[in-house]
Amino acid sequence: MKTKEVRGITIISLVVTIVVLLILAGISINAVIGDNGIIKKAQNSAELTKESEAKEIINRTVMEFYLTNDYETLEDFLNDKVLSGKIDKVEKNTDGTLKVWKNGYSVTTENKINSANNNDNNVNKTIKISAIPYEGIYDSNEHETITAINVEPTDTILEYSTDGTNYFTAIPTITNAGTTSIRIRASKENYETKIITVIAKIEKAEGNLTLSETNCTINYPNSTAFEVSGNLGTLSVSSSDTNVATASINGTTVTVKSIAAGTATITVKSTASTNYNEKMTTYSVTVKYQTFTGDSGVGLYADTDRDGIPDGIIFEDFKIGGSGDWGPGVYNAYTISKVSNTKDYYISQFSYNGAFGTKDVLSTVSTGNNRFYVMGLEDYSDNLYSFSNAYAITSGEWSVPKRNEWAAFIDQLTITLSNYRTFKLNSWYWSSEQINRTTGYYAQFTGEAAIAGNVSARDWRNLNFVRLARTFWL
Repeated sequence: MKTKEVRGITIISLVVTIVVLLILAGISINAVIGDNGIIKKAQNSAELTKESEAKEIINRTVMEFYLTNDYETLEDFLNDKVLSGKIDKVEKNTDGTLKVWKNGYSVTTENKINSANNNDNNVNKTIKISAIPYEGIYDSNEHETITAINVEPTDTILEYSTDGTNYFTAIPTITNAGTTSIRIRASKENYETKIITVIAKIEKAEGNLTLSETNCTINYPNSTAFEVSGNLGTLSVSSSDTNVATASINGTTVTVKSIAAGTATITVKSTASTNYNEKMTTYSVTVKYQTFTGDSGVGLYADTDRDGIPDGIIFEDFKIGGSGDWGPGVYNAYTISKVSNTKDYYISQFSYNGAFGTKDVLSTVSTGNNRFYVMGLEDYSDNLYSFSNAYAITSGEWSVPKRNEWAAFIDQLTITLSNYRTFKLNSWYWSSEQINRTTGYYAQFTGEAAIAGNVSARDWRNLNFVRLARTFWL
């Protein structure tokens, strides 16, 4: 029984000890991070130091007033110190006192009069002076910084300074937006010299941003441009919908590039300059597709990737279909299949001048079945290929045409022995069709007539050119 009692006491003691430690820990943490903790006191101490330093600067500046004879009132003196950056600002309270600011802290003081410039015993020795500084909006004209000045006696000599050192009898002028501090020194024999400070101010004018045109309608994928003029800062442009049109600027020329049908607003912005505030204006652009409505697209150019550069000539129109043959021979016959629900195509360029003459260019962005078959305008390369290296050549959606496509291409576009060179065609081209293990079809533009023939076994390794074709979709 005694052993059990000892153990019980030990456990109780342990629990009590833990509780005491937790209480002590809580007291220690609160002493560090609580509202009256060490950290909080340190923060408050730093803030008090900043406040003390700021107020010390203000008080020293006020004391300087009593060491100079150049200012009639403390307010005049402190306004001059604002301009020099020694203090931040001076506010005059309704009771006549002054609130002086530095680094977010303030000191309130009476608006004292400098006794050295205020001779109460001999008022006829005191110069009275007041001035109204110029205030206006920038208009590119030169203005005197003082619009009105009253002084007694009237024959007092007046001098003006903008740097506090050099004084001149002519009133300083101001042209550009900003503020100018002017010290006016009034002097007369047997009178105390008096200096007051006023501030002339010119506000920035509203910017003048003018566009050579404010709206346009363009057909995809064309671009347009307009000029920007006026009182310009740094220019920038942006589009409200870059899926319809994009905008770029070079100097004062804005170029708008169509992307797809729709409307977009081009915003032109001129940043604030020395004399003008920021200014923005807008330009409205409507992009349209000019739908192709012709019965047949055969013989027209195709821009298959919509990059603005024609890359093929249309030689089959699946909306029409048809059949024919390219001269005599069993291999020269062809058939063009007919399909419905074809895509809509639009004229992306008018009167493009290329190897196949001057024709319009078609592009598409619509859905539906492919309507056209297109032959490339140039050979795949300047190299010659064997059939085994040629028949499977592809480039994206482009591939080597079949025999049927070569026959249709030559017949539909009326390519002959006498004119094939004008279309930048070479004499022999491989098709992608293999006849057997050793022979394949090819197109030939030599001999008595342009014919489609087959390659014999001994010609398997002959070298021909390669030109690619594709259906026209996107």
